[in-house]
Formats: sequence, C-alpha cells, structure tokens
Amino acid sequence: MKHENCHNEEYLDTKRVEAIDMAKSLIDGKTDLLTGVRSMLRLQYELCEEEDDYDFMIFSELDSLTHHLPSSESRDKCSRNWLEKCDQEVEELVKEYLRVVKDACQAIVSRYEITHNKRH
Repeated sequence: MKHENCHNEEYLDTKRVEAIDMAKSLIDGKTDLLTGVRSMLRLQYELCEEEDDYDFMIFSELDSLTHHLPSSESRDKCSRNWLEKCDQEVEELVKEYLRVVKDACQAIVSRYEITHNKRH
C-alpha cells in the first residue's frame, strides 16, 4: 500500500538515511533483532517499497514469526517467566536468522547509499 509521500523525494531521502542507519545498527549489533526487524518493516512501507521486495522479505518473515513477542517498550508489563521464554525464543531466532538479516541489511545499505549519494 502506498501513501501520499511516495513521490516526495525529500521525504524519501530522509527515510533512506533512516534505513541505512537502522541497517548498519543491526549489522553492528547496536539494535536488537526485534526492534530492528520492526523498524525495517516500517521503513519498507515509508519508503514505498513493494511488499515482495527481496531485500525486505526477511523482515516481513521475522515479524510474522515474532508478532507475539513483546516490544522493548512493553517488556515492563510482562511477567519475568514470560520474558524468559520470549528471550529464549529470540536467542534461537538470532542463531538461525542473523546472517540472513545482516546480508539483507548490507544490501539495503548498498542500495540506499548509492541513491542518497547521487542526490547529494
């Protein structure tokens, strides 16, 4: 689904920089997997990328696998027992998907740095 800013190059350029920053943060391990996945999925929409965009597909897949897990903002509302189970699940997902996530992030950085650099 597209939104009204899909043709606003200034807006899109700002979102490209956000995507680059978030992707680099995921690559460097500065952002946790859940926060990063959810941010990248939001940025995919804000950047008006197609739902089946190859570089973003892993974020959609991981979001569907983790939609039941609490965000960092809602963790304080959860029981310790539930959080331990959630953290264990995230650890398993990190082991299984981190390499693929980093590869997708690198592809996104490369794509948007080229576009951003051409404009500036």
